[in-house]
Amino acid sequence: NLMDTKRIEKCLSESKGEEISGTDGPNLISVVRFHPQKSVDRLLIASDLAYRKGLHHTLYLIGGGEEEEKLRNLVKERDMHHVVFLGYQANPYGDMAKADLFVLPSLYEGFATVISESLIVGTPVLTTDVSGCHEQIVKPEQGWIVKNSQEGLNHGLEEALRDPERLKKMKEQLRSYHYPNEEILRQFMKVL
Repeated sequence: NLMDTKRIEKCLSESKGEEISGTDGPNLISVVRFHPQKSVDRLLIASDLAYRKGLHHTLYLIGGGEEEEKLRNLVKERDMHHVVFLGYQANPYGDMAKADLFVLPSLYEGFATVISESLIVGTPVLTTDVSGCHEQIVKPEQGWIVKNSQEGLNHGLEEALRDPERLKKMKEQLRSYHYPNEEILRQFMKVL
């Protein structure tokens, strides 16, 4: 899939990421529709388990949808003070860029453009194994692809949080990331 990198860069320059300010370990973010397909409840459970093991972090959720009340209740029941709901944002790129790790907990996707968007703004990704992710995350500094299960997400999140220095290094390496629009177009033209 081709990406409008110029539009993303323009939006990024207009958004300062002022919402991301957690100081209790790495800042995680997920920009997602609160729908059963997106499985945000699995992310909340994985986050809670990691936090209780001493892997402190702040988890920011950008989005809204039919499961919002259920998710807020889960956060309240588990007393998860490290989770922040930011609501829907038309331009989440500044917050995405400021985060240390983007997490996509989906059960399934067609092609998760949000993975590419996160890489474009310089934030590594932890994603469940969904369609297209192996074509997007092709280098170690780009992130992790984990088994598409609660256990896979738990393990992957813990692994990422155990090494905050690695997350910083990954973000530094992603400063030189260039989305391969030209290569995608070349391959498309070759097929024609």
